[in-house]
Amino acid sequence: MRFFSLGLFALATATVLPAQYAFHFEFDQAGVLPNATTGVGVGNPTSTPTTSFFSTACGVLEQRTTVDPTYGVFFYSGVFAGYPTVGPPMPIQPTFAEARFTFLGGTGGSGTIPDSTTVLGILPGANVQLVVNCVTGVIGLSHASGVLWTTPPGGSGIPHTYRLESSISGGNTYGKLIIDGVPTLGPVLMATTTNNGWYFGDAAGSHSISTKIDWEYVSIGQATPGVGQANSHRAALFVNRSNTTHIGQMGLNGPFATTAPASSTVTLEWNGPANQPFMLFAGQQAPAFFNFGCSGSLDLGAGLSTVFNPFAPYSGLLFFLDGCGYSKQTFKVPSLLPSTPLMNVQGLVFQPSGCPYVLTAAHYVTS
Repeated sequence: MRFFSLGLFALATATVLPAQYAFHFEFDQAGVLPNATTGVGVGNPTSTPTTSFFSTACGVLEQRTTVDPTYGVFFYSGVFAGYPTVGPPMPIQPTFAEARFTFLGGTGGSGTIPDSTTVLGILPGANVQLVVNCVTGVIGLSHASGVLWTTPPGGSGIPHTYRLESSISGGNTYGKLIIDGVPTLGPVLMATTTNNGWYFGDAAGSHSISTKIDWEYVSIGQATPGVGQANSHRAALFVNRSNTTHIGQMGLNGPFATTAPASSTVTLEWNGPANQPFMLFAGQQAPAFFNFGCSGSLDLGAGLSTVFNPFAPYSGLLFFLDGCGYSKQTFKVPSLLPSTPLMNVQGLVFQPSGCPYVLTAAHYVTS
C-alpha cells in the first residue's frame, strides 16, 4: 500500500509538547460511557444503572434529568471522599478542565447551594468547580466564600465552551472561569479540600436537584500549551487517538508529536460539523507559521502539499464527515528505522456558517 508520499518526510525539527497528564472525551462511540476508559470511575451511589442517567449518541453525551433519592451521578478520576480512588497517580495535578455543553434544564431543591449542582471540577487540593443553577440556568464559579455567578452570552441553553483553570500562588490555589475563550470570573481564592482529581456530571448536594445536559466534549489536563493551533469542536484531527494522552486533546494548543513504529498503523480520526468536507495537508514543521484569523494557525511551512482533497474527482467523496461529524482512516506504516520522520500533517474542516473553514491541530509523527 502506498503510504502518504506527497512531501511528508521532513528534516526540519521543532519544539512540541512533552508528555502530560490528560483525559479527554469526544463521545464518538454510541453507547460507550467515559468510565469504559481505564482510570475513570463513575460516582453512582444509586441502585439504578448508570445508563439510565447518561446515554451517548452522535457525538453527544446526554445527561438525563433523573431525580434519585441518593444524589447525583458523575464521572471522575482521583481521590474523592466516600468513593474508591480511581486512576493513575497524579504527581502533577490537572490545571485545566474544559467542556463544551448545552444546559437543557433540570429541577431545583434545597441543596448545599439551593437549586444548583456542580457539573465540572478540578481538585488539586482545592475546589475549582463549575456550578449550574438548575432553575435559572445561570453559571457559577465556586470559591472559598461562596459562588460567583454569570449568565453566558445568549444564555446557557445554547452551546458554550467552559474552561476552568487553577493556579497556585503563595501556597494558595486560585481558580478562574473562561467562557468561549473570554475570561469571565476570577481568579479567586479556592477553598481547600483533601480531594484530588477531576469530575464531570451531576454532583448535586440534594436528592431533589437534577440536570439535563448535552456534553459535546470534556478535556482535562495540564495547562502547558504549545504555540500553534488547538483542536476544537469545529475542527479536530487526532493521530492514533487515545483519550488518556495529551496528544490532540481539546483545549491544548499544539503542535503535537507522536510515534508510529515500523509495520504498525497510523489512524487518523476527525471531528467537526456533520456532513462537512475536510482536507489534509503535509509539509515541513513550522509551529505558528501563519495565522489565518478565524481559521486559526497554520503549523506547516515549506513544501506544503495536499493529501486529502474533498473536491478531487473520483476520490473526493471519501473526505466528508458523516452525519455525526466523524471520519476515520487507517494506514500501514512502512518498515523504517526508529525516529525516522514519517509525516507532518494538519487538517482543515469546512464550516456550515461563520468562518468558512477552521484548521485542526498539527501532528508531527516519527516512526
